[in-house]
Amino acid sequence: QLRYIANDFQKGSGITKEDIINDGDINCVRYADLYTDYSYNFKDCKIKTNLALHTSPKYFSYGDLLFTCTGELVEEIGKSASYLGHEKCLAGGDIIICRHSQNPTFMGYALGSLYCQMQKSYGKRKLKVVHISLSEIKNIFVTLPSLEEQNQIGEFLNQKCLHIDELIELKNNKIDQLHNYKKSLIYEYVTGKKEV
Repeated sequence: QLRYIANDFQKGSGITKEDIINDGDINCVRYADLYTDYSYNFKDCKIKTNLALHTSPKYFSYGDLLFTCTGELVEEIGKSASYLGHEKCLAGGDIIICRHSQNPTFMGYALGSLYCQMQKSYGKRKLKVVHISLSEIKNIFVTLPSLEEQNQIGEFLNQKCLHIDELIELKNNKIDQLHNYKKSLIYEYVTGKKEV
């Protein structure tokens, strides 16, 4: 269980939309960002705030795991990601921070797996807002190989996922080209520039 792997758990502190500042002095992550912008592992935060706006800031740093504890979908509740960047960042409200001594890349993939997601979603009902508690996150079972194996698995998955992402990008580019060709074809025939 994650409770026996973790060194510490903390809850994030509220960061509102108004607190987001493009040229702020510290990076931050809000729980909504975990759903939309981050998957498994990430190095760079996409938003900033000013530290002076926060009276009780909650920091996360390299290797920490972030979990959402509020969401809209049962299937995604408790979405997690491992931070692999080297700057100190702030965690917003409805985020749980988990510190540990395992391989962070492996842990990011493991806790984002279907096996762990099923545990996070178990017993939840579809309501307007879905919650997962700290105790439920602590109770998640994770397969834990040796650190050496974690390193190998993490590196292998990084390479495979990168290759898959490249293939997806190529396919998306081809789809975009076909959409543009379709629009161009329609335009040319309806305007009479080409005849049937």
